[in-house]
Amino acid sequence: MKRIAVIATEKEFAEYLKSNVERYMKRYAEFTAYSMAEIEAKDIIEEDFVLLSAFTIYQKVCEKKSESTEILIVSLSLNKNQIEVLKQKSDGYGACS
Repeated sequence: MKRIAVIATEKEFAEYLKSNVERYMKRYAEFTAYSMAEIEAKDIIEEDFVLLSAFTIYQKVCEKKSESTEILIVSLSLNKNQIEVLKQKSDGYGACS
C-alpha cells in the first residue's frame, strides 16, 4: 500500500485535506497529515507521495523528501490533465477508473 504525506502550513488544514482525500482513496493508500513545523523537524519525508496544500511550501518540502518521493500539489478543483496524472499514479488499483 502506498504511503502519502498530506502537508499544509497548519496541522488542522492538513487533517482536513487528509479526511477529504481519504473518502475516495483510503482503500488504496495510507495517509498521514503534517504541519510545516512537523516537516521542518524531520530529517526526511519517507512517504511515497506528498500532497501539498499550496505551491508556496514546495521548496521547503523538496529539501526534506527522499529521492523516491513524488510531490503532488492539491488543487481545490481538478482539471482533465490532473485527473490523467492521478489515473497514471493509481498503479492499476482502479482509484480513477
